Amino acid sequence: MNNIERKIVLNYLEHINYKDGLFVIVQSIKSKLKSQEQYDNMTYDEKTAILRKIVVDYLVLQLSGSMICYYVNGTPLKRYLRIKEIATYTYNNMSIKDTQIIYKKILDN
Repeated sequence: MNNIERKIVLNYLEHINYKDGLFVIVQSIKSKLKSQEQYDNMTYDEKTAILRKIVVDYLVLQLSGSMICYYVNGTPLKRYLRIKEIATYTYNNMSIKDTQIIYKKILDN
């Protein structure tokens, strides 16, 4: 994994490991250390699965703000599932250039 992909996965793990508490700085340092340890113990497949989840969730969030897959008699759950399917298909067929653009947008958020 390149440096940008590593940062994205580490930010995700850091966010998951963060616990609110009285000592915010101590908790952020602990979550950062724990996320780095988790990242080092992961296999390549686990890292790519997390990265895939992050990108697909980002695409779903961007697509859900539009009117795509909106039907008059459709339910919100069906719309969400259709959007998620489109986002997964888009991720699977992205070029390297497109993935780098998406990675930079995710890091900026």
